[in-house]
Amino acid sequence: MPTTQKSDSQYPNEVLFKPIRLILISIVAIAFGILIGFFDIVFEGVISTLLFGWKDFGVKVLTAITIRWDSVLVFAAGFAVATLSLHVLLSWLIKERFSKTVSGSALDATSNDANQVRWSIWSSVAATTMILFVFVVGISMTGVVHQTGWILSGSGSDSFADGMVQAEQDARLSRYDPANPLPGESWIVAIGSHIPYQMPELNSPNDPFNAPANANQFKNKFVREVLCPLQATALSRDGYGLSHTVANPKLLGKSLKVRNGATILAGEINAGFDPWAAPLNARSPELGLRQNWAGTAPDQVGFGSQHVGGTQVVNLDGSTHFLSYDVAPEVLRRLSNP
Repeated sequence: MPTTQKSDSQYPNEVLFKPIRLILISIVAIAFGILIGFFDIVFEGVISTLLFGWKDFGVKVLTAITIRWDSVLVFAAGFAVATLSLHVLLSWLIKERFSKTVSGSALDATSNDANQVRWSIWSSVAATTMILFVFVVGISMTGVVHQTGWILSGSGSDSFADGMVQAEQDARLSRYDPANPLPGESWIVAIGSHIPYQMPELNSPNDPFNAPANANQFKNKFVREVLCPLQATALSRDGYGLSHTVANPKLLGKSLKVRNGATILAGEINAGFDPWAAPLNARSPELGLRQNWAGTAPDQVGFGSQHVGGTQVVNLDGSTHFLSYDVAPEVLRRLSNP
């Protein structure tokens, strides 16, 4: 039956509503923008931090990424196995479903109509990708909620964790002096073969890590095993990855028999961060545990963390413990000596 095409003049209401819809959408968009700006002012930049605060961090991280092809192959193999398993399951389900009901009539599973039903392998790939995407979105939303709570709680304005780059206040508590690099090997470099991290190769082994010949090998490089997610500060002011973990200097450079497994091997710090490659990245637990080290001399800054009430340490026997800020000095003295 022939159809006639109707012009907009036959629908005067439609012609009238088109510009009205555009105007309403524009008003809603402007109001939403004003509302976001208002809340950003009320909550002191929380909205803009969530929307754009990741930009600089993302650029620095992307430039420091090293692709591990063995991990890529493992992911590809896992994705392929998951896709094939899902394909077999969905192909069987759809064939069984179609074989029983087509236009309300029962069909034999071997009939031509039933056999014509095919579930494409690309449909299985799309389904697996969607499942993977849902997991990624879930993890991302968890991070967004956590970060929003962290910013609203005021932790983001802490003077010792003021942005990704080390704050001037904290740099003054550190013993690291970029102008006077010290030769020597960091304990983190020494144990590099025991953690899943490929240590940079020094162009000039006899020079410090931040000497001109070696600087590019260490700049913007991180060792995630010695970073605390609660600490925002991750780069020194001259661009080297910091460590939120220090070793007990009384155990370094020694071959020890474990006489006292409770001896503190390493622990968290919350101030006076040194680059992870610096040989000075060690301090004695005898200096104490505190939440705030402001005004302390650099060589007197001890342990601490962003956790409530104490800090985490790892002992010589490999066990980990949470030590309270109220622990007695004598107990710390005994835990510091092998």
